[in-house]
Amino acid sequence: MDNDPKKELRWEAPDFIFHRKDVSWYWISIIIALALTAFGIWQKNTLFVAFVIIAEVIIFGWAKHSPKTFHFTLDKDGAHVDGKTVCLWNEAESFSLHEFDELSEITLKKHRGANPYVKLFAHNDMLPEIKKFLLDRLPEGEHEESLIDALFHAIKF
Repeated sequence: MDNDPKKELRWEAPDFIFHRKDVSWYWISIIIALALTAFGIWQKNTLFVAFVIIAEVIIFGWAKHSPKTFHFTLDKDGAHVDGKTVCLWNEAESFSLHEFDELSEITLKKHRGANPYVKLFAHNDMLPEIKKFLLDRLPEGEHEESLIDALFHAIKF
């Protein structure tokens, strides 16, 4: 295990993978919301109708949201985002890497916690260096994508 206290990796990357949405994406979203609203009216469920309308407004707002750029650091102690420690190596069980078009997702699995996964993003050209750094500290594992993450990737959200 490489415990060189001077060794660290630093990079900048967005906090999520942004997909530009075209007009058809918005129309499909509206059609689904209208169908769900009609179903709620048919069932005489005003709470469901209100939920669908509020959810659609939030989806429209988030769809245009551009990612912020964060400063990521891997050092002798753990992983940090904008100077805040998000995972210590002694808390981590394994890591996995998932490559996408422009960005890669680095997933660190913690031993325990309500949400045992920490996700970091990096540009694909940094991936070999990051993998080498992580292999000196953690075993590589295969972490399955959560259902919500798979859904968000499928609808390009």
